[in-house]
Amino acid sequence: SEAAWEALPAGFLQTLLLPENEALLTRILQYHVFAGAAVDAASIVSGTDIEMVSGDTVRLTVSGSTVTVNDSTVVVADLAATNGIVHVIDKILIPPGVELPRDIVETALADPDLSSLVQALVQADLVSSLDTAGPFTVF
Repeated sequence: SEAAWEALPAGFLQTLLLPENEALLTRILQYHVFAGAAVDAASIVSGTDIEMVSGDTVRLTVSGSTVTVNDSTVVVADLAATNGIVHVIDKILIPPGVELPRDIVETALADPDLSSLVQALVQADLVSSLDTAGPFTVF
């Protein structure tokens, strides 16, 4: 979905579209495609692992009427096409081993050794200051 692409870190999509990143973009896009069968939502068996065109595996889960692919939720299911089916998801699937760029705040949140820094940034209301383009250096 458009919202899924927009939710990527700022500038990441533009970086992926650069000619030197064609292989990475291809891998990410191929991580969204299962070849060999057109699988409608009603046919998905919860807990199934399937190999995508990229060669990486995703896990399909069904809970009630909700279908997820890894941690992405299907928001529109079963869009029929002449050569298959499209399921719209709410997050871009990122293959294993691909790291998304993180800003200073995201980096601090992901590192337990920086939990006091995060707490101080929140208390001082400085999170939004470091959530901008920068560049910054934090010691």
